[in-house]
Amino acid sequence: MLHRDEIRFDLLYRLLWRLVHEPHLVNGNTDPDMALAQRMGQPCGARSSA
Repeated sequence: MLHRDEIRFDLLYRLLWRLVHEPHLVNGNTDPDMALAQRMGQPCGARSSA
């Protein structure tokens, strides 16, 4: 995870733990951690201003 935000490793660990214990998590679009990880994974120019 190349994002510079200091929470990136906390988020990554939390998502990995949750994916092991909650495999259905990958199917949902409403999870705030998944949404944040997806936004952090986008190139800077691709982010929306909203």
